[in-house]
Amino acid sequence: MHLYVTAVSFVGCRETNEDNFLVDDRYEFVKREKMCIGEPEKIKLNKQRVFAVSDGMGGLSNGDVASLTVIRKLFRYRNDLSSDSSCWDKINAGLIKLIRKNGSSCGATLSACVLNKKDDRVIADTYTIGDSPVYIYREEEGKVELVNILDNSAGLSDKEMSEEERKRAKCVLHHFFGREYNKGGVPIHANEFEVKKGDVIVVASDGITTIDEEKIREIIISPKYTNLAMALAAGAIEHSDEYCDNTTVVAIEVM
Repeated sequence: MHLYVTAVSFVGCRETNEDNFLVDDRYEFVKREKMCIGEPEKIKLNKQRVFAVSDGMGGLSNGDVASLTVIRKLFRYRNDLSSDSSCWDKINAGLIKLIRKNGSSCGATLSACVLNKKDDRVIADTYTIGDSPVYIYREEEGKVELVNILDNSAGLSDKEMSEEERKRAKCVLHHFFGREYNKGGVPIHANEFEVKKGDVIVVASDGITTIDEEKIREIIISPKYTNLAMALAAGAIEHSDEYCDNTTVVAIEVM
């Protein structure tokens, strides 16, 4: 079994791209580039593979440095990832140490997917904090589902909120790397599910949330797109307003 992976990061209407992403054994520093395109890769699923996006928080300084720090630390601890692993606290401690050293506040979200082959099954483990989403397209069912719970100020799902509530919620995060947690450690949201040939996993920053699951499905099943990540990011930016956010997408097609 193989994975066909595409990745792209657009700066949107912002001056700086504060996103960074990880594709298996390499990570991209996309600090000031208008667009960063990862080379499409066909990856053999003969060992654990890790994919991730980190979004530096807008409104705080050094968001680009924060997201890169999270990606670098994630790469370092990539073999120790689990829902109850201490690696999440170590990643957070590394960012807090940087914050104290530089004397400035910053934070970053994370959406990550770890793929492993177990016997004849492919298992996906996802780990998220903040409002960066992970989607799964199941070819057998022909639909797209949001895997993780997005952090928002209302504590409701997107479908339960009005348009105005969604706009306000996107501006407030309760959980992210760079914040000190007294009890229980970093509240990572973890999920596990099986994937099959024909399925597609989308790991992204919150810039993609300008389009809904149905639009994502339409793009995934369209035969005209050869770079799925670019098509999804471009679709999100096309549907955004004048304040369109950095948008980063890693698309993993199971073949």
